[in-house]
Amino acid sequence: MSHEPALSWAYNCRPLVTVGQKQIFRSAAPEFRADDLTDPPADILWIDLRSAQEHVDEAWLGDGWTRCDIDLIPGAAAAAVKPGTKTYELTEIDFGLMYVHMVESAQRGFARVMTVIAEAETDVLVACAGGRDRTGLVSAMLRDLAGHERAEILEDYRRTNDAGLGLSQAMVMAGVISADMASRPIVDVKTEDLARALDAIDAKGGTRRYLEDGGASAATLDLLSTSVIAAR
Repeated sequence: MSHEPALSWAYNCRPLVTVGQKQIFRSAAPEFRADDLTDPPADILWIDLRSAQEHVDEAWLGDGWTRCDIDLIPGAAAAAVKPGTKTYELTEIDFGLMYVHMVESAQRGFARVMTVIAEAETDVLVACAGGRDRTGLVSAMLRDLAGHERAEILEDYRRTNDAGLGLSQAMVMAGVISADMASRPIVDVKTEDLARALDAIDAKGGTRRYLEDGGASAATLDLLSTSVIAAR
């Protein structure tokens, strides 16, 4: 299966779709900087899906970047992050069940993300912490709106595993996860988890109906439905 090339200016980074003249990217939080990363491109709107409690470097922005904070799952960080730190305390977790809960609880948040993407005047980066869960669901919805096959959507999600030790080590260095957590399978994604979330969206009438019911306009969804697989 062909897919878009990985990009080297952020971890877990790749182009997602093209909407008109602008490209939409996905990645882990781009403030995780390291010597093996290249300089990011200029003039990007970063839609940051994390809560303020999860931010590693509040001041970091690429050249000419702007930032739109959308706490997609309010309260989630308080439950996952050790009090007084920025470190996630995750042991075993049913990610598929978590994703279904996100579908149920964050409908208006997902619709807002789509609206910001549609209205942006520059290229857009969608990123959370590792770029796998919240970002993965946004990416799946964008691809589904564009008519991508389910296998393509799941493969894009699986590619988070290819980020490898670079992302995990950067998160350890930033104090976001422990070295023990980085070494455990919990950081690996499983396509069946995302499939459960997509089934939950289908049960609500599909991605377009789900986002419409969350407040996204027909014009927004019409525009995003014309997007194509990004290539750069």
